[in-house]
Amino acid sequence: MKHSRVLGATSVALIATTSLFFACGSGDDDNADAGPGGSGFITIDDVTPDHGPLGGGNTIVVSGSGFLLAGAAENNALIDGALANRVSVLNDNTIEVVVPPGTDSGSVSLTLFNGNGSASLGDVYSYNPLPVITEVDPPDGDYLGGETVTITGSGFLNLEPGTNSVFFGDAVATDVAVASDTSMTVTTPPGLPSSLVNPHVENENGASDATQEYRYTTEGLLTFGHSNGGGLANDPDNSNPGEVFHIDPLTGVVESLEITIPGRDGAGANVCAGTAVQDDAIFVKGTGNIFVRQDLRSGVSERLDPIAGCNKIHALTSHQGQLFAICRDNPAGEDFGRIDPVQGTFTRIGNFTAGSRLNLASDGTRMFMMQGANISEFSPATGAIVGQTVDTGLFSIRGLAFSRGVLYGLSRGLSGGGKGGSTISILYSIDPATGQSELISNVGRDLRGLAPVR
Repeated sequence: MKHSRVLGATSVALIATTSLFFACGSGDDDNADAGPGGSGFITIDDVTPDHGPLGGGNTIVVSGSGFLLAGAAENNALIDGALANRVSVLNDNTIEVVVPPGTDSGSVSLTLFNGNGSASLGDVYSYNPLPVITEVDPPDGDYLGGETVTITGSGFLNLEPGTNSVFFGDAVATDVAVASDTSMTVTTPPGLPSSLVNPHVENENGASDATQEYRYTTEGLLTFGHSNGGGLANDPDNSNPGEVFHIDPLTGVVESLEITIPGRDGAGANVCAGTAVQDDAIFVKGTGNIFVRQDLRSGVSERLDPIAGCNKIHALTSHQGQLFAICRDNPAGEDFGRIDPVQGTFTRIGNFTAGSRLNLASDGTRMFMMQGANISEFSPATGAIVGQTVDTGLFSIRGLAFSRGVLYGLSRGLSGGGKGGSTISILYSIDPATGQSELISNVGRDLRGLAPVR
């Protein structure tokens, strides 16, 4: 067996020039050129297999003649104009060619050349198309994974794709069952709550574009690191300012979203009680009166302050597609109104006198305000208390939000180190009609703000 070496661009040009100088007869698509002195011909009769992956690297067998005749010297191959990685001569009628990577799927030409001349055939070999995903159904599912998803597209079965691996972002799906070339089902891997990932398929023919979207969903709560500083990243018991955590109040599981809300000078924001989620974005008020929009899909952060008409945003909630806030820069009390994050404006609706520790929450139909330990229904139309005010017996509430129809409050509990030390953060459920509360769990330290997320 004789192995040819890979030629550089100069060598290819030299061989091509030599072939033209000595060869007689043949155009680009003829099967053979006469060798020097008429001592022999190169011919191409067949290629097996006649297709392969776009990434190349596979071996094809070319049958023909003239590969070992006197004067042949080294044999080389071009596939769609690209020099093959390796050509191995088995005998005068058979060679093996390692296919170079292609630039696009479809039929291409093959050219063989040695010292006796060259031979070309068009449309003799095809690069296989890459797998394609056109639909992921359903397009969302629980962040714990385990959901059955149907993937529609092409390239899953035909043209020897081998094993299909499906990725949701970087996580590998399981139970891949290929029904046809255009359809398969998979079981989703776990993901981060509220995160958006791009599924893609990989097999021996290549990888699909990651253009389709899948959203990890759950009903739960978001909370935020406040003041430890220098803590352990993604640890709710020793968090850094601005770190975002998801709480599932039904299981008590607290998980980091691996997102940090930016504050000033590149540091994380000391997020206060004013937090809300709307249209796949987190809105938070931090110390120093900063106001930030954090996109859950892209991860892009945007500083929205100053908000015209309100210098000190306090309580914040999303209600029926709009942001409502309490503004504390009115010396006569507190202004209640609506924030337009696009225009950067605060529109006053009403004014009232209230104490500290103000929180707002909406269940989608009704809005509630908590003043200290007291809670009452609150009108977004007038900015006035509606109905009876009840005492919850809870103090230092640093966040209020609904999840699965239940109202939750995040309380600052026992100190872990005196003034300036870390403080236990405790999650309570609250009945806004009676004020009755129930301790759910300790969810970390120095966490503030609650916002519902789905």
